[in-house]
Amino acid sequence: MLLFTIKTIKSLKKNYLLYFVMMTLLFAFEFCFIAMFDYLNQLLLDPIIFMTISFIPFMSLFISVVLSAFLSQYFIQSKQHEFSMLLMFGRKPKDLFIYLLIQFGTILLTAFIIGIGLGILLIEIINIFLANHFTFFYSIPYTIFIDVFVLIFTLIIVFALSAKQLTYIDCHMMETLHQKTTQEIAPYQIFMSRHYYKRKIPFSRIFISIIEIIILFYSIDALVHNTILQNKLIYFLLCFSSIIYLSNQFIPLIFDLFHKQITHHSLLFHSLTSYMYLTHQLLSITNIHSIVLPSLFMLLMLCDPNNHITLLVVPCFIMLLILLLMCIVMKYMFYLQSLKKIYAAQGALGYSIRQLFQISLFKNLFFFLFIVLIPYLYIHYLGQYIIQNQILESQIMYGLEIFYFISYLIFMVSMIYKEKQFMKEATSYVKYLNRSE
Repeated sequence: MLLFTIKTIKSLKKNYLLYFVMMTLLFAFEFCFIAMFDYLNQLLLDPIIFMTISFIPFMSLFISVVLSAFLSQYFIQSKQHEFSMLLMFGRKPKDLFIYLLIQFGTILLTAFIIGIGLGILLIEIINIFLANHFTFFYSIPYTIFIDVFVLIFTLIIVFALSAKQLTYIDCHMMETLHQKTTQEIAPYQIFMSRHYYKRKIPFSRIFISIIEIIILFYSIDALVHNTILQNKLIYFLLCFSSIIYLSNQFIPLIFDLFHKQITHHSLLFHSLTSYMYLTHQLLSITNIHSIVLPSLFMLLMLCDPNNHITLLVVPCFIMLLILLLMCIVMKYMFYLQSLKKIYAAQGALGYSIRQLFQISLFKNLFFFLFIVLIPYLYIHYLGQYIIQNQILESQIMYGLEIFYFISYLIFMVSMIYKEKQFMKEATSYVKYLNRSE
């Protein structure tokens, strides 16, 4: 088991290094969030102000724990081939759990220790940039003590998810071996008439989509102009529901509604299907992204103007955006592995690299519009209210918006470049096979 682990780590150095770097950053950011919460706890603020402001680092800490569990789960999913080999060699799920404990326990413990040191350094950097407004005072032993409990909680989640996955792999292998020794007889099926499957217009989904679009624009306008706190919370929740619905359901509705017309345009058809497959792979991360980042600015709208504590949102927003981008990149890497097979199949059907590149561009354009641009517009409108009420300075707010836009622009450019490389690799294999025939 130990020799197999060492050989696996040597053969997958890049994957382990990427996971180690991401977890180190996660633990460093978690340390910063806990230090911010400790600083707010020492200020003895008004209870309402304390609950509002302290919810920013608390929510950031909770999201970082969730994202660390996501990262670990995605990384474990990439090791199913190793688990299958160990099971084929006669190992039990308990042995696989020890195998995981050796690998991930060592990586997480090392990343945790380095992350604490990096977190202390990040707090000092934040103090340098915010020295004109305030300075963080926090207890390092208390922060490390809380961070250890957060690490234990994260480990429980990760190993619970991995144990469930190992059990699934074991059961799936037993079913596969059973199918090889038995011959299944397909049951007799009664097929209904073709008129039974007559295509119906989804009036309910169309009506809901129209209502959600109206709610989105109305709630954004009401958030900016309404001054009553209870109404702001209601409009905030309505706006979130509309953003989540439109991001997940609008393109599938268009695809179903105009399916007959779309099939006559092969590039548009493949672009929409690729977009729906991509959003299905990134569903959980994109939903968290659409909810969490605007929530930080919504919490600022509930604060008093000219309060220096509101500057806490600046490091929290930057660190959360980096965490979300890391998780999107990790999940996107697994998506790319399946994308190569799709490109190979499309190349075998006669699609050129230029046509595949056009499909990729349209797909990424849809991703940018519905996953990146809609939350950005929401943040921008909230930012206008924050600037008008002098909760944050205009330079800080516009700087955060520019950072958001540039970060996702870099990610989108890297997506296009990486997919173009995969197109060339996949189509070159297809050409080689065609020449051999």
